[in-house]
Amino acid sequence: FVTAIQLEVGETATPFEHESYDTTIQKCYRYYFKLFPAASQRNYLGTCYVKNSTQSRVVVTFPVPLRTVPTAIEETGTANDYATFVAGTETTCTAVPTYTSYGTANSQIAQFTSSGLTNGHAGDGRATDADGFLAWSAEL
Repeated sequence: FVTAIQLEVGETATPFEHESYDTTIQKCYRYYFKLFPAASQRNYLGTCYVKNSTQSRVVVTFPVPLRTVPTAIEETGTANDYATFVAGTETTCTAVPTYTSYGTANSQIAQFTSSGLTNGHAGDGRATDADGFLAWSAEL
C-alpha cells in the first residue's frame, strides 16, 4: 500500500492535508452517488407512496447535495432485481425503475408491479440483489 501522498500544482509545497475518509467520501458524493446492495441482501432505496395498483413512487435522498442537477443517470439489472415493500408484503417489479424527476437533493423513481398495491399506502422501494443499482452523476 502507498499512503500519505499529496500532489501539488506548481513548485511550492503546501502543508500536508490530513482528511478523514468520511470527509473525502462526502466530497465524492457531490459528483457521483450510487445505491446498490451487497450480495444476497435487500437494499433500501427510499420511502415510497403508492400511486395506483401497479405503480409506486420512491424518493431517494442523496447523502449530500449534488454539485448540480445530475447530467447522467444509471440503472442496471432486471425487473426482478427491484421490489416495492408495502404493508408487510414485498412485490417484485415488472420493469426496471424509471426516473421521474431529480434535483440536487433527491430523486424520484417509479417502480412498476403487475398488481396488488393500494393507492395512498406508503412503504419503501428496494433493490433485491447485487445485480440492481441506481446511480446519479453530476460530473464536471
